[in-house]
Amino acid sequence: MKNIVAEIVEVLKSSKDTIELEQRVHKKLGEFSCEILSKALGLLDDELWREYQQQGARSCHRDDRTLVTSYGEVKIKRRLLKLEDGHSFYALDQEMGFMKRQRMSPYLQYCVAQIASKSSYRATAKAVDVLTNASLSHAQVGNILKTVGKAYKAYEQTQLEHEVPIDAKLKRPKVLRIEGDAVEIKGRHGKRKFLHRFQIAEGVEQSGKRHRLTDTHCVSSLNHAEAVRQIKGYLEQNYDLSETVVLSNSDGGPGYGKEVFDEILGATGAHEHFRDSYHVNEKCKQRLNFVTKDLVADLQRKIWQYNEEGVHALLDTAESLAEDATQLEQVKRLGAYLKRNWKYLKPLSMRKTGIRVKGLGACESNHRLYSYRMKKQGRIWSEAGAEAIAKIITGQRNGDLARAMSQHKEGYARKPSREYKDAVRNALKKLKAIPHIGAQMGRIAMNCPSSSAIGRLSQSISFCGINI
Repeated sequence: MKNIVAEIVEVLKSSKDTIELEQRVHKKLGEFSCEILSKALGLLDDELWREYQQQGARSCHRDDRTLVTSYGEVKIKRRLLKLEDGHSFYALDQEMGFMKRQRMSPYLQYCVAQIASKSSYRATAKAVDVLTNASLSHAQVGNILKTVGKAYKAYEQTQLEHEVPIDAKLKRPKVLRIEGDAVEIKGRHGKRKFLHRFQIAEGVEQSGKRHRLTDTHCVSSLNHAEAVRQIKGYLEQNYDLSETVVLSNSDGGPGYGKEVFDEILGATGAHEHFRDSYHVNEKCKQRLNFVTKDLVADLQRKIWQYNEEGVHALLDTAESLAEDATQLEQVKRLGAYLKRNWKYLKPLSMRKTGIRVKGLGACESNHRLYSYRMKKQGRIWSEAGAEAIAKIITGQRNGDLARAMSQHKEGYARKPSREYKDAVRNALKKLKAIPHIGAQMGRIAMNCPSSSAIGRLSQSISFCGINI
């Protein structure tokens, strides 16, 4: 870290253009940050060693570890500690959430997961290479995604196992929306896979001409029973639905009938089930692809007006237009489908609920977050890869992906001493401002010898005419 400022000044002088300049400065600052982070982690390891020493731990030896961060590679030394009960662990790794056999820092893994949820492995590796001082292969990206996906899955399980206190204040919304659907994806060796999803929402807010769900939560799994278990557990952990009107919506496919939602919800104030309008409209288009668009549009209009006579009349018209047995069969199948689901097609305004709300039918649109990444461009998935990317997208959707990764720590739980807590508290306090006139008298406290890293940095900056 010799004369870092002077080195940057030299970079400024010798760079051919602004792009090269920023690239070289970025690299130089990355090297500087890696050195500082290495020293800071070493100091933290010393602090943790003193804490555990008070608990009877002893230091076995120090081991090297290289951590790839967004700044570049960080070389660290940390102690292997052994407790009186024989338990051995690296206190620094545990404190910082550095998992075993993982060279990538948690933050870099988080960034990779964020990018890879919308881009291919190779595109993600390229983005990391361009935007950070780290360099990854597409295979490493895939391994990182599996690690992050497992972390989020473990986090979901932890949340489900959390015991709710008897006096816990559960949510009691007036209305709750719940929807479920499945996304078909391609698996290896020609096998079909289905990603099962459920989502809930408490409200809807308008954003311009669009409506956006609020207070949402979603779950996803390649296993339908697991998805049901997750959404059911989440509702039990967070809601009291005894006085809530629940509006459920689905396409009615296997595993998404009203009886499944009854099982998920349990006791409610009222439960109104709907057949998803998008799938009904698509069914009409597919079955009546031989008639005019106007006739299909009229049929859809009569369906959502809940005009049974008008629907029968239009189906009779479509039947008269059929030119062969195949087309006639399509009309009959559509009629049977509408008859089977008719009670679920009744608009909310015609049901005696006393509520008028919007927001049903959003599950299909939210599929795009998954289908764009997992279905487009002929992508084929292994089960581990598909589950990982689905969990990451779900974590992003719920806004708790970072929390899941930060809570995924391994090791022995230490008990911080009063001295450690006081040190943290004091470190967070604001320093008293030193009176100054202009920038020339600015001062930052330097409680360290001039031979230290910070001391050398101070000398370097002073060399450039800045007083510290």
